[in-house]
Amino acid sequence: MNNLDTLLANINRNNIHPPPEIDEVLNFFKSKKPTGDHNRCHAYKIFRYSVAKECKRIGEFNTILKGQATNHLWKNSTTQEKSEYFNLAQRRCCYVLAFVDLCKIIGGGIIKDKEVVDVVDVVMLAK
Repeated sequence: MNNLDTLLANINRNNIHPPPEIDEVLNFFKSKKPTGDHNRCHAYKIFRYSVAKECKRIGEFNTILKGQATNHLWKNSTTQEKSEYFNLAQRRCCYVLAFVDLCKIIGGGIIKDKEVVDVVDVVMLAK
């Protein structure tokens, strides 16, 4: 048995499926340094976040093992489980696009990186 097998045996899939709530995802992306396309959010990226959170819970910090576990779990997830992550990614993208449109209306069309990163603040106020 190798480390990956041990890690997979210790991961509680109930902590990965269903995916986290939209607020948690928005906060996660807000905490990241902006890179490239701010609207880019993939289901797999959110899934990777969920697996990393579960690995942290069980005390696994090896990045390579976490990546291998993420790949294995994604490939072995059902279509329904994956679709929940796709839907969440789509919702997150819609929040960001709505925020960008709001900034264009309010700010005369100029959007700075800091404003895009603060999407969570606007979404929380809008609720």
